[in-house]
Amino acid sequence: MFRTWAHSPVALDANIKLSGVASEGTLSAKLREQIALAVGEQNACGYCVSAHSVIGGMVGLKPTEIDAARNASAANSRDTALLELAQAITRERGHLSGVRKKFLHLNRAA
Repeated sequence: MFRTWAHSPVALDANIKLSGVASEGTLSAKLREQIALAVGEQNACGYCVSAHSVIGGMVGLKPTEIDAARNASAANSRDTALLELAQAITRERGHLSGVRKKFLHLNRAA
């Protein structure tokens, strides 16, 4: 992905801007990294998991929290539900019917 961006200044600029927008949201840096770890694991992307493990450590995640996030688990039920939802969206490749079923299940569990 980064190699592609290196050859496409427009794509690189868009990614930088997207990262900036995401950092202004209400999710903490730790939770954003936990989500990235859950998604990277769901995608079986070793590079993503490695990179976000390092970044997660830099923003204060403990090794146990990093391992848990890869399995869509967190210290509280709200964050666990968000990680499970992120993995469901990834697994269903954006097909909302499958994600909706998973979200409704999570909503009842939270």
